[in-house]
Amino acid sequence: MMVLKSAICKVLIICFCAVLLTSCQSSRSSETAQSQNTPEAVTDKNDTANRNDESGSAVRQSDTQEGDQNLSEPDADKDNVSDSEHEKAKELNTKGYGLYKQGKYKEALDCFKKSFEADDSYYLPHYNYACTIGVLMKKDYPNWYDRTDEVLAHLKKVRALKPDYIKMIKTDPDLDPIRKEFGYMLLLGLSPKKTADAKQILEQLDWYVQGEGIYSYVGGMEFHKDNTVKLWYYTTDFFKNYDPKLPKYEVTGKYKAEGSNITVTLDEKMLRKKNWQDITDNSEEYEDRTVLKGRLTDKGQIEFDIFDYKISYTYPKFSA
Repeated sequence: MMVLKSAICKVLIICFCAVLLTSCQSSRSSETAQSQNTPEAVTDKNDTANRNDESGSAVRQSDTQEGDQNLSEPDADKDNVSDSEHEKAKELNTKGYGLYKQGKYKEALDCFKKSFEADDSYYLPHYNYACTIGVLMKKDYPNWYDRTDEVLAHLKKVRALKPDYIKMIKTDPDLDPIRKEFGYMLLLGLSPKKTADAKQILEQLDWYVQGEGIYSYVGGMEFHKDNTVKLWYYTTDFFKNYDPKLPKYEVTGKYKAEGSNITVTLDEKMLRKKNWQDITDNSEEYEDRTVLKGRLTDKGQIEFDIFDYKISYTYPKFSA
Protein backbone atom coordinates (compact mmCIF):
# COMPACT_ATOMS: atom_id res chain seq x y z
CA MET A 1 0.00 0.00 0.00
CA MET A 2 2.83 2.35 0.87
CA VAL A 3 4.50 1.51 -2.43
CA LEU A 4 1.29 2.35 -4.30
CA LYS A 5 0.97 5.69 -2.53
CA SER A 6 4.60 6.52 -3.28
CA ALA A 7 4.10 5.70 -6.96
CA ILE A 8 1.00 7.85 -7.17
CA CYS A 9 2.84 10.77 -5.57
CA LYS A 10 5.67 10.47 -8.09
CA VAL A 11 3.20 10.48 -10.96
CA LEU A 12 1.46 13.59 -9.59
CA ILE A 13 4.78 15.40 -9.15
CA ILE A 14 5.85 14.56 -12.72
CA CYS A 15 2.49 15.78 -14.09
CA PHE A 16 2.72 19.01 -12.10
CA CYS A 17 6.24 19.72 -13.38
CA ALA A 18 5.15 19.06 -16.96
CA VAL A 19 2.24 21.47 -16.64
CA LEU A 20 4.49 24.12 -15.08
CA LEU A 21 7.10 23.73 -17.86
CA THR A 22 4.44 24.01 -20.56
CA SER A 23 3.06 27.15 -18.92
CA CYS A 24 6.51 28.82 -18.80
CA GLN A 25 7.21 28.00 -22.44
CA SER A 26 3.81 29.40 -23.44
CA SER A 27 4.47 32.59 -21.47
CA ARG A 28 7.89 33.05 -23.06
CA SER A 29 6.46 32.51 -26.53
CA SER A 30 3.79 35.11 -25.85
CA GLU A 31 6.39 37.61 -24.60
CA THR A 32 8.60 36.98 -27.63
CA ALA A 33 5.73 37.48 -30.04
CA GLN A 34 4.71 40.63 -28.24
CA SER A 35 8.23 42.07 -28.29
CA GLN A 36 8.52 41.34 -31.99
CA ASN A 37 5.25 43.13 -32.76
CA THR A 38 5.83 46.16 -30.50
CA PRO A 39 7.75 49.13 -31.99
CA GLU A 40 10.87 50.23 -30.17
CA ALA A 41 10.63 53.36 -28.07
CA VAL A 42 11.54 56.57 -29.87
CA THR A 43 15.14 57.30 -28.95
CA ASP A 44 16.18 59.38 -31.93
CA LYS A 45 14.64 62.76 -32.78
CA ASN A 46 14.75 61.68 -36.42
CA ASP A 47 12.63 58.58 -35.82
CA THR A 48 10.18 58.00 -38.65
CA ALA A 49 7.30 58.07 -36.19
CA ASN A 50 8.09 61.74 -35.62
CA ARG A 51 9.36 63.03 -38.94
CA ASN A 52 8.05 60.61 -41.55
CA ASP A 53 4.53 59.52 -42.50
CA GLU A 54 5.06 55.78 -42.77
CA SER A 55 2.47 55.33 -40.04
CA GLY A 56 -0.05 56.04 -42.79
CA SER A 57 -3.56 57.15 -42.02
CA ALA A 58 -2.87 57.28 -38.29
CA VAL A 59 -0.91 60.49 -38.77
CA ARG A 60 -3.70 62.08 -40.80
CA GLN A 61 -6.30 60.87 -38.34
CA SER A 62 -4.32 62.41 -35.49
CA ASP A 63 -4.29 65.74 -37.34
CA THR A 64 -8.07 65.71 -37.55
CA GLN A 65 -8.68 64.60 -33.99
CA GLU A 66 -6.25 66.93 -32.25
CA GLY A 67 -5.92 69.81 -34.65
CA ASP A 68 -9.40 71.22 -35.21
CA GLN A 69 -10.11 72.02 -31.57
CA ASN A 70 -6.68 73.47 -30.80
CA LEU A 71 -5.74 75.45 -33.91
CA SER A 72 -4.77 79.00 -33.02
CA GLU A 73 -4.74 79.81 -36.74
CA PRO A 74 -7.12 77.43 -38.54
CA ASP A 75 -6.44 76.78 -42.22
CA ALA A 76 -9.57 77.63 -44.19
CA ASP A 77 -8.48 75.41 -47.09
CA LYS A 78 -7.99 72.26 -45.01
CA ASP A 79 -11.39 70.78 -45.89
CA ASN A 80 -10.78 71.42 -49.59
CA VAL A 81 -7.80 69.06 -49.85
CA SER A 82 -8.71 65.89 -51.71
CA ASP A 83 -7.56 62.45 -50.67
CA SER A 84 -5.39 62.19 -53.76
CA GLU A 85 -3.71 65.51 -52.99
CA HIS A 86 -3.00 64.41 -49.45
CA GLU A 87 -1.63 61.05 -50.62
CA LYS A 88 0.65 62.92 -53.01
CA ALA A 89 1.78 65.15 -50.15
CA LYS A 90 2.55 62.09 -48.00
CA GLU A 91 4.56 60.45 -50.77
CA LEU A 92 6.59 63.59 -51.39
CA ASN A 93 7.25 64.05 -47.66
CA THR A 94 8.40 60.43 -47.38
CA LYS A 95 10.70 60.88 -50.37
CA GLY A 96 12.07 64.11 -48.91
CA TYR A 97 12.68 62.48 -45.56
CA GLY A 98 14.68 59.73 -47.25
CA LEU A 99 16.82 62.35 -48.99
CA TYR A 100 17.25 64.19 -45.69
CA LYS A 101 18.54 61.01 -44.06
CA GLN A 102 21.03 60.63 -46.92
CA GLY A 103 22.33 64.15 -46.39
CA LYS A 104 20.86 65.40 -49.68
CA TYR A 105 19.37 68.46 -48.04
CA LYS A 106 18.68 70.68 -51.04
CA GLU A 107 16.90 67.84 -52.84
CA ALA A 108 14.96 67.13 -49.63
CA LEU A 109 13.89 70.77 -49.43
CA ASP A 110 12.42 70.56 -52.91
CA CYS A 111 10.35 67.49 -51.96
CA PHE A 112 9.10 69.02 -48.73
CA LYS A 113 8.11 72.19 -50.57
CA LYS A 114 6.16 70.22 -53.17
CA SER A 115 4.55 68.26 -50.35
CA PHE A 116 3.10 71.25 -48.50
CA GLU A 117 2.16 72.83 -51.82
CA ALA A 118 0.05 69.72 -52.48
CA ASP A 119 -1.53 69.87 -49.01
CA ASP A 120 -0.76 72.99 -47.01
CA SER A 121 -2.67 71.63 -44.00
CA TYR A 122 -0.25 68.70 -43.66
CA TYR A 123 2.10 69.68 -40.83
CA LEU A 124 5.01 67.25 -41.38
CA PRO A 125 6.49 68.77 -44.57
CA HIS A 126 6.35 72.22 -42.98
CA TYR A 127 8.28 70.91 -40.00
CA ASN A 128 10.79 68.96 -42.09
CA TYR A 129 11.31 71.93 -44.40
CA ALA A 130 12.16 74.15 -41.42
CA CYS A 131 14.51 71.56 -39.91
CA THR A 132 16.33 71.01 -43.19
CA ILE A 133 17.00 74.73 -43.56
CA GLY A 134 18.27 74.60 -39.98
CA VAL A 135 20.78 71.92 -40.96
CA LEU A 136 21.92 73.98 -43.95
CA MET A 137 22.33 77.04 -41.71
CA LYS A 138 24.70 74.99 -39.56
CA LYS A 139 26.67 73.58 -42.49
CA ASP A 140 26.80 76.62 -44.78
CA TYR A 141 25.87 79.61 -42.64
CA PRO A 142 27.05 82.43 -44.96
CA ASN A 143 24.66 81.25 -47.69
CA TRP A 144 21.71 80.29 -45.49
CA TYR A 145 21.76 82.72 -42.53
CA ASP A 146 19.03 84.90 -44.02
CA ARG A 147 16.42 82.11 -44.05
CA THR A 148 15.50 82.55 -40.38
CA ASP A 149 12.16 84.24 -41.09
CA GLU A 150 11.24 81.40 -43.45
CA VAL A 151 12.02 78.79 -40.80
CA LEU A 152 9.94 80.62 -38.21
CA ALA A 153 7.01 81.00 -40.64
CA HIS A 154 6.85 77.24 -41.23
CA LEU A 155 7.22 76.44 -37.52
CA LYS A 156 4.38 78.86 -36.80
CA LYS A 157 2.31 76.89 -39.31
CA VAL A 158 3.26 73.63 -37.57
CA ARG A 159 2.22 74.98 -34.20
CA ALA A 160 -1.14 76.09 -35.62
CA LEU A 161 -1.80 72.70 -37.22
CA LYS A 162 -0.25 70.52 -34.51
CA PRO A 163 0.04 72.41 -31.19
CA ASP A 164 1.70 69.56 -29.29
CA TYR A 165 4.61 69.60 -31.77
CA ILE A 166 6.00 72.54 -29.83
CA LYS A 167 7.76 69.86 -27.74
CA MET A 168 9.69 68.74 -30.81
CA ILE A 169 10.43 72.33 -31.79
CA LYS A 170 11.94 73.02 -28.37
CA THR A 171 14.32 70.05 -28.46
CA ASP A 172 15.18 69.30 -32.11
CA PRO A 173 18.89 70.15 -32.61
CA ASP A 174 18.23 70.95 -36.28
CA LEU A 175 16.53 74.11 -35.06
CA ASP A 176 19.39 75.33 -32.85
CA PRO A 177 20.33 78.15 -35.29
CA ILE A 178 17.09 80.02 -34.54
CA ARG A 179 17.03 79.76 -30.74
CA LYS A 180 18.65 83.17 -30.33
CA GLU A 181 15.94 84.84 -32.40
CA PHE A 182 13.25 87.07 -30.92
CA GLY A 183 10.72 85.41 -33.25
CA TYR A 184 11.55 82.06 -31.68
CA MET A 185 10.72 83.48 -28.25
CA LEU A 186 7.33 84.57 -29.57
CA LEU A 187 6.81 81.15 -31.15
CA LEU A 188 7.21 79.62 -27.67
CA GLY A 189 4.39 81.87 -26.49
CA LEU A 190 6.50 84.41 -24.58
CA SER A 191 5.37 88.03 -24.42
CA PRO A 192 7.68 91.02 -23.83
CA LYS A 193 4.84 92.64 -21.90
CA LYS A 194 4.85 90.00 -19.16
CA THR A 195 7.53 90.37 -16.49
CA ALA A 196 8.61 86.72 -16.28
CA ASP A 197 8.60 86.38 -20.08
CA ALA A 198 10.51 89.63 -20.59
CA LYS A 199 13.15 88.47 -18.14
CA GLN A 200 13.52 85.16 -19.98
CA ILE A 201 13.83 86.94 -23.32
CA LEU A 202 16.44 89.37 -21.99
CA GLU A 203 18.53 86.59 -20.47
CA GLN A 204 18.33 84.08 -23.30
CA LEU A 205 19.07 86.36 -26.24
CA ASP A 206 22.32 88.12 -27.13
CA TRP A 207 22.07 91.91 -27.41
CA TYR A 208 24.08 94.20 -29.68
CA VAL A 209 24.67 97.87 -30.33
CA GLN A 210 24.65 97.91 -34.11
CA GLY A 211 27.40 99.79 -35.89
CA GLU A 212 27.61 101.78 -39.08
CA GLY A 213 29.41 101.10 -42.34
CA ILE A 214 31.86 98.22 -41.99
CA TYR A 215 31.07 97.76 -38.30
CA SER A 216 28.38 95.14 -37.76
CA TYR A 217 28.20 95.86 -34.05
CA VAL A 218 30.20 98.04 -31.69
CA GLY A 219 28.84 97.08 -28.30
CA GLY A 220 26.42 94.85 -26.47
CA MET A 221 24.53 94.00 -23.34
CA GLU A 222 24.27 90.88 -21.19
CA PHE A 223 21.45 90.07 -18.77
CA HIS A 224 21.96 87.31 -16.20
CA LYS A 225 19.63 85.20 -14.06
CA ASP A 226 20.95 86.76 -10.85
CA ASN A 227 19.69 90.13 -12.17
CA THR A 228 23.20 91.40 -12.88
CA VAL A 229 23.84 93.18 -16.16
CA LYS A 230 26.88 94.15 -18.21
CA LEU A 231 27.04 96.86 -20.85
CA TRP A 232 30.11 96.91 -23.11
CA TYR A 233 31.54 98.86 -26.03
CA TYR A 234 34.61 98.76 -28.21
CA THR A 235 36.98 101.49 -27.08
CA THR A 236 38.14 104.47 -29.12
CA ASP A 237 41.42 102.62 -29.74
CA PHE A 238 39.46 99.92 -31.57
CA PHE A 239 38.21 102.43 -34.13
CA LYS A 240 41.75 103.68 -34.69
CA ASN A 241 43.30 100.22 -35.11
CA TYR A 242 40.30 97.99 -35.91
CA ASP A 243 41.58 95.31 -33.58
CA PRO A 244 38.78 93.25 -31.90
CA LYS A 245 41.33 91.79 -29.48
CA LEU A 246 41.78 95.13 -27.72
CA PRO A 247 40.18 95.34 -24.25
CA LYS A 248 36.54 96.49 -24.27
CA TYR A 249 35.02 99.20 -22.14
CA GLU A 250 32.63 97.55 -19.67
CA VAL A 251 30.27 98.74 -16.97
CA THR A 252 28.20 96.48 -14.68
CA GLY A 253 25.15 96.78 -12.48
CA LYS A 254 21.77 95.31 -11.59
CA TYR A 255 18.55 95.27 -13.59
CA LYS A 256 14.86 94.88 -12.87
CA ALA A 257 12.09 94.06 -15.33
CA GLU A 258 8.49 95.14 -14.73
CA GLY A 259 6.44 94.08 -17.70
CA SER A 260 8.32 95.46 -20.70
CA ASN A 261 9.93 98.23 -18.63
CA ILE A 262 13.58 97.83 -17.65
CA THR A 263 15.48 99.68 -14.93
CA VAL A 264 19.26 99.35 -14.84
CA THR A 265 21.22 100.60 -11.83
CA LEU A 266 24.93 100.81 -12.68
CA ASP A 267 27.67 100.25 -10.14
CA GLU A 268 29.34 103.47 -11.29
CA LYS A 269 28.84 106.26 -13.81
CA MET A 270 29.51 105.23 -17.39
CA LEU A 271 31.21 107.03 -20.23
CA ARG A 272 28.73 108.97 -22.32
CA LYS A 273 27.64 106.76 -25.24
CA LYS A 274 24.61 108.71 -26.40
CA ASN A 275 25.28 108.50 -30.14
CA TRP A 276 27.65 107.20 -32.80
CA GLN A 277 30.15 110.03 -32.26
CA ASP A 278 30.32 109.31 -28.52
CA ILE A 279 30.87 105.60 -29.20
CA THR A 280 33.77 106.21 -31.58
CA ASP A 281 35.41 109.29 -30.01
CA ASN A 282 34.46 109.86 -26.37
CA SER A 283 36.83 108.45 -23.75
CA GLU A 284 36.63 111.20 -21.10
CA GLU A 285 33.12 112.51 -20.50
CA TYR A 286 30.72 110.57 -18.23
CA GLU A 287 26.97 110.41 -17.76
CA ASP A 288 25.73 112.30 -14.70
CA ARG A 289 23.54 109.43 -13.45
CA THR A 290 23.73 105.70 -12.85
CA VAL A 291 20.06 104.72 -13.31
CA LEU A 292 18.95 103.94 -16.86
CA LYS A 293 15.29 103.65 -17.83
CA GLY A 294 14.30 101.58 -20.82
CA ARG A 295 11.85 99.11 -22.30
CA LEU A 296 11.75 95.93 -24.37
CA THR A 297 9.75 96.58 -27.54
CA ASP A 298 7.44 94.24 -29.43
CA LYS A 299 10.06 94.10 -32.22
CA GLY A 300 12.80 92.71 -30.02
CA GLN A 301 14.72 95.91 -29.33
CA ILE A 302 15.73 97.65 -26.12
CA GLU A 303 15.28 101.41 -25.93
CA PHE A 304 17.05 103.41 -23.20
CA ASP A 305 16.38 107.06 -22.45
CA ILE A 306 20.06 108.04 -22.56
CA PHE A 307 20.80 106.53 -26.01
CA ASP A 308 19.76 107.74 -29.45
CA TYR A 309 19.97 104.17 -30.78
CA LYS A 310 18.31 100.88 -29.94
CA ILE A 311 20.00 97.72 -28.66
CA SER A 312 18.94 94.75 -30.76
CA TYR A 313 18.99 90.95 -30.51
CA THR A 314 20.65 90.82 -33.92
CA TYR A 315 23.13 92.67 -36.10
CA PRO A 316 23.79 92.93 -39.86
CA LYS A 317 25.46 89.81 -41.28
CA PHE A 318 27.10 89.47 -44.62
CA SER A 319 27.53 86.43 -46.82
CA ALA A 320 31.02 85.44 -47.97
